[in-house]
This record gives sequence, C-alpha cells and structure tokens, in this order.
Amino acid sequence: MTKSAAPIKLRIVGGKVMMPADLRRLHTYMLDIERIDHISDEMRAVVESEWPELAHKLPPKRPQGQGECALSGQCGHGPLDRADFGAVRRAR
Repeated sequence: MTKSAAPIKLRIVGGKVMMPADLRRLHTYMLDIERIDHISDEMRAVVESEWPELAHKLPPKRPQGQGECALSGQCGHGPLDRADFGAVRRAR
C-alpha cells in the first residue's frame, strides 16, 4: 500500500493564488501583530476560516453596503459592478 501525498491547500484571494508558503507567512504575520486596521473581505474570509482564534485581531466588519466606492473609494457607497457604471454615466 502506497501512502498518497496530502493535498496542497491553495486559496484564491483577489484573483491571485495563495500557496501554502503564503498562508504560513500570513499566519505568522497575524500572530505577530496586535491588530490590523484594514483588510479586504476576501483576506478576512481566509483568516476567519483558517485561524478563527485570530479573528479578534481583525477590524469590525463593515455593514452591508458600506464598502468602498468603485468610483472614488471614499464616498461610502457599496461596491459597484460593471452594469452600474452605465447607470452612473447616464445620470451625469
């Protein structure tokens, strides 16, 4: 009987592949810091699923619809998708 290799754990975050070494570095970083001020929703999901004991170091979750504005990044509107850009252009 041959022993099969353990599956390699990969994560896609922000359209990029996070290799096991990347996850280890993130874990080490999360252990070293007291708290983090800004984190993407995708990276938050990684931390919460992989290391729930470190979730207390994350900033509070933004209320739904309070994400960064896709146009200016500062107005507090929810994220826009491609279809919304046509409506914004027509409204101007």
